[in-house]
Amino acid sequence: MRKIYLILLYCNFLSAQNISIEKDTILIGEQIEISVSCNLNKLEYWPNIEDILSEEIEILNLSLIDTSNLNVTQKALITVWNSDKYIIPAFTFSDDNISEKITLYVEDVDINEAKLKDIKGPFDDLSNTTKITQSQIIKWIIFTIIFMLMIYALYKIFLKRKITRESEIQIAVETIALNRLIKLEEKKLWEKGKINEYHTELSEIIRRYLEEKFNFIALELTTDEILEELKSEITDDLSKKLQKILVRADLAKFAKNKPTDSENSESLLVAKEIILSTKKTEDE
Repeated sequence: MRKIYLILLYCNFLSAQNISIEKDTILIGEQIEISVSCNLNKLEYWPNIEDILSEEIEILNLSLIDTSNLNVTQKALITVWNSDKYIIPAFTFSDDNISEKITLYVEDVDINEAKLKDIKGPFDDLSNTTKITQSQIIKWIIFTIIFMLMIYALYKIFLKRKITRESEIQIAVETIALNRLIKLEEKKLWEKGKINEYHTELSEIIRRYLEEKFNFIALELTTDEILEELKSEITDDLSKKLQKILVRADLAKFAKNKPTDSENSESLLVAKEIILSTKKTEDE
């Protein structure tokens, strides 16, 4: 089956998004590969392609999320079984980074009746029995084409589609958390004397990451409760480092404690280490 490539989004340092479509009209059952891509600097959250596309647009295959070359990319192979005009909704990556809508036209399979008129030799001998009309032949050909396309789609769905959505979401969570830490570092809050704000934001980033990564309410738990939840998930060494930066953040927020410059810098480095270490463990 010939594939038509739709490049919906491409975000880079110069432009938040660039939308292009190679062809906006296809036949029923024809496959289209959608590629969704966004630069890390423009990304705050990753859209769920399966939730965004309408029920009439069938996803045959959904790739893993690729985070290489400073971009987050995911591809989906889709098809449509009814002729109509379909709207591929906008994809949202942040409050100020939203793609445009794409219009896709799906047309019926074109049967050339002129060619069918030449297929009549074998039926001349049936003049004394059942007479098959040209319209019946067309109906059977259309039915055969649709049936074969349906068999192919079922084969792709039930035999070859192996999607691990949990791991895809975790990849996006790790990427977004690291990107937030980079933005926090660029603000230079503790260098400007805003130590309380610095540790509050750092604590929220690492807690939100742990909550989404390990599926528990880290934002609402104390430091000790968080460590208890992660007892079987991370190493003792990593647990001690996590405890150190969370306690330091708590003291800065609630006890008005002022960590030293080296301690402020260390907290950010340890936060990155925790994210990268848990990512490495998951990948292995």
